[in-house]
Amino acid sequence: MKKGVTRVVFELGRYVIKIPRIDNNHLNFLQGCLANWRERNYCRMFKDLPEFYNKVAPSFFCSWFGLFQIQGRCETRPPEITLKDLENELELLSSSNKNWDKKAENIGYYKDHWVWLDYGD
Repeated sequence: MKKGVTRVVFELGRYVIKIPRIDNNHLNFLQGCLANWRERNYCRMFKDLPEFYNKVAPSFFCSWFGLFQIQGRCETRPPEITLKDLENELELLSSSNKNWDKKAENIGYYKDHWVWLDYGD
């Protein structure tokens, strides 16, 4: 289990389940619900556009109101690989959404490519 500011992530085999944090405060809970919904919506909108879809951890399901979301599980980024090292590979996605929390901890390896793990903000 990993805790972020607005969500908790449970790793289960090939998947992760993201749920809003209820132990923090009401605003963070609502932001966690919205982040779940946004990630799922992003994947649904860009499913047929690999130049965008393949830059994020895929979201397979999100419940009503964003109470939980199921995503593909990624390998974590080795500490020796920095955000600067991956800048060119993730450039298209970075320029497409200025609001994402672009930090090295939010990058993982899914199947055969680097992806953003947390892109709901």
